[in-house]
Amino acid sequence: MDVVRGSRVLALGLPCSDVVLEATASKVVPEQLTFSADHQWVPVDPLDALNSFGQRVHVWQVLDVAGEQTEVDLGWYQLDSWKEQENGSVAVVAYGLGIRLDEDPMVWPSSPRRGARLLEEAQRLAGDHLPVILDPGVENVVLDDGLAWGRSRTEALRDLCLSLGLVSRVGVDGYLHLARHRTDSRVIDAIYTERDLLLAAPRTGKREGRANRQTVVGSSGSGEDATKFAATAELTTSPFDADYGVVREITEISGTTSRVGVQAAASRAQSDAAMRATTRSLEIVADPRIELGDVIGVKTSTGELVVGRVDGYSLPVSTGGSMRVDLEVLAW
Repeated sequence: MDVVRGSRVLALGLPCSDVVLEATASKVVPEQLTFSADHQWVPVDPLDALNSFGQRVHVWQVLDVAGEQTEVDLGWYQLDSWKEQENGSVAVVAYGLGIRLDEDPMVWPSSPRRGARLLEEAQRLAGDHLPVILDPGVENVVLDDGLAWGRSRTEALRDLCLSLGLVSRVGVDGYLHLARHRTDSRVIDAIYTERDLLLAAPRTGKREGRANRQTVVGSSGSGEDATKFAATAELTTSPFDADYGVVREITEISGTTSRVGVQAAASRAQSDAAMRATTRSLEIVADPRIELGDVIGVKTSTGELVVGRVDGYSLPVSTGGSMRVDLEVLAW
């Protein structure tokens, strides 16, 4: 673990313990890193290595496999808080670099310039905080005229991505990546079985309140001249028929200015909901390669094959042991 502040290196190879990296896709800033350091690292001055005045940590995990060491880059995190423990050590909490966008709302609501393309507008919304990259398969399309955003950079980027069927994430390189929302269960990044890394995949049953009505609300213009649009896409096939009841998810976006655009966003949301069969939590031998949005397959000892999109995980970085992986199970 290395610590920097701006271009200044504050610590190289920081001695640390109890390092855990957790991520939850539904959070505004998905990644949280926690760790401990010895008492000599307890901050005293604002610019000390483990204080929270812009200090960032770059984390690697070193794996020893059959005597050969491999480094896995786990990315960058901004220090958020620290607390001195009874034994004199310091416990630190850090978040993914998306926190830099969330902490710096724009002064005024804004709109893309006429004829702006996706990459240009995403970079404008991200400001100087993070460079933006379009992942393979994402076209640098010209945006519709009349788009309008509020002050929140994270909400504006969310709406921009939602309107185009994309997701945004901060990669281990510290760049903001725009990628296609993965719903295809035919393309699998990795398969886990009980002969290798899978430890447990218990089956559970619970009414999760999954939405079978997707309503998207959008608007064009502002004030009294604003025109509002709403579109609903329904999932009516069994088991989400009338006897299931109505569970409605309402999403409000500013990334579209027409009824057609709102209907397209609602249809994409319904299609994604139809692909998600249920949720499943796995226990595997810690695998630092897993990222949010990956599609993985799991084959149990009973022959059951589960394919799902990674929605969250808890990775014990320094202690080894088992890792929890939460999946949105995809229908075949």
